[in-house]
Amino acid sequence: MLVLFPLAVLCGETGFPAEPLPPPGFPETARVRRLAETRWLQDAWSAVSARAPETVTDEFGFRAEFSCAVDSGTSRLTVFVRPENAHGIQGEWRLIRSPDTGRNEEIRIFPVDDENIFLSLTPDPADSGKSLLAVSVYGLFLREGIPLGVPFTPLLTMPLTEIIRMTQDTAPWALFRPDPAGSRDSRLIARAIRENLSVLFYADDGALDENGRPVHIEDLSPQDTPPEGTVGGVNCSGFVKWIIDGIIRPAAGNGLFIGPLKTSTSNPGSHFTEPHRETRDLFFGLDWCRNLAAAVVSLQRGETILPAESGTDVTVSPFSGGNGYYEDAGYPVAELLPLLYTLAVQEPGCFYLGALNRLRGDPPLRQYHHVAALFPYFTAEGRFAVAVFESAVETGTGVFLARNRDAFIHLSRVPLPEAERFFPQTAPAGPQEP
Repeated sequence: MLVLFPLAVLCGETGFPAEPLPPPGFPETARVRRLAETRWLQDAWSAVSARAPETVTDEFGFRAEFSCAVDSGTSRLTVFVRPENAHGIQGEWRLIRSPDTGRNEEIRIFPVDDENIFLSLTPDPADSGKSLLAVSVYGLFLREGIPLGVPFTPLLTMPLTEIIRMTQDTAPWALFRPDPAGSRDSRLIARAIRENLSVLFYADDGALDENGRPVHIEDLSPQDTPPEGTVGGVNCSGFVKWIIDGIIRPAAGNGLFIGPLKTSTSNPGSHFTEPHRETRDLFFGLDWCRNLAAAVVSLQRGETILPAESGTDVTVSPFSGGNGYYEDAGYPVAELLPLLYTLAVQEPGCFYLGALNRLRGDPPLRQYHHVAALFPYFTAEGRFAVAVFESAVETGTGVFLARNRDAFIHLSRVPLPEAERFFPQTAPAGPQEP
């Protein structure tokens, strides 16, 4: 049986504290923009659109290139200000102008080295004397309509520090200051999983039991002898159990029993779904992930914690855009990447078990039919990444998102141990005792 010991591992909860400074390494272009304001930011649309790229140097020797491009589809003109020797796209500043009126429509600022994250500054359509700030993260607006209290034109030459000062209580500036050190365990554990995938192979209904022996999930009957160099066959459910057992076994001395992982949790049943609950395994993936996550919390706290009391369900809806969390389904997979970025900043000590679900069958009912392990983290250089593992393989993030773009995913958060305490099973279990 599982023996529980306290494990002092908690998901970090950094939240979004006000940060009155730009992100580390941000190159400020305000001075060169002042020098080039008339020529590049205020001149007539036709004159700017015909201008060749130009490098502008301020009095301290800081250099930035000014250039422009006209969008072939919308005919909007974009002026690019790219600081010299910048770290990737970090610090790039863009001004977007209307093709019809030539007016300045939007400023985009890239605070970190990630083209999927930017600040959008626009005139307030309801008040011509004010401006608004929006924060876009991987295709969704985290915040929109944040008032700046100044007209749009002064923003053309305003430093980011001043914009942060005006909105330090209303904008999520901590989102742009991730702590790569907080992602250390996530990075290293994902690497350990990656390096040991070869000890597993896919087997329908396969998992390793509490003693590490390969069995079938449905009836616990033994699998055939696994090929040399492997420990057993797993399906998607058995695979995420192998990961969780790598957390549980080092502290408890054994892995998790399979039976309790099938226990029903507080899933969204109804009089429509009840007749089909067992015959179609509607909530198997959801129950399995919740029970696995609760087992880690139980180990952490030194007592048995039921899934409903564990706090492992991810239910936040941090975005002003998009759909957010649905109680009976989780999140649209299309919104998964911006959500994971936000969670990686707020909860750097966690990874997530995802239960994918779709409407299936006759009658069409929502079924949790597949599970995966998701490790969002920041590299040592501060770049965001997600390691996706499913059914004993690693899947590219883009492939995973494209394959499941029509699905929803329910996330269960799992506190990470220190990487040095993670030991997934890599050798066959010993013979069964009589």
